[in-house]
Amino acid sequence: MKNKAFLLNVRDIIDDNHFEHPGHKWILNETIKYFDKFHTTPTLDTLKIEVKKIEFIDENFFAL
Repeated sequence: MKNKAFLLNVRDIIDDNHFEHPGHKWILNETIKYFDKFHTTPTLDTLKIEVKKIEFIDENFFAL
């Protein structure tokens, strides 16, 4: 979700129940949290930093 205009349009209607995979849910939630705080979409580097903060990641967490 790098498109700010798109995120603005779907922000109020999308939630993590639309996704089955826990990694996708995490990305959505982190993107929305970041957007709400900074009013822009996070960069890939920002998300990488947030991943490193997670204490436990199941080996299948980000597997497709």
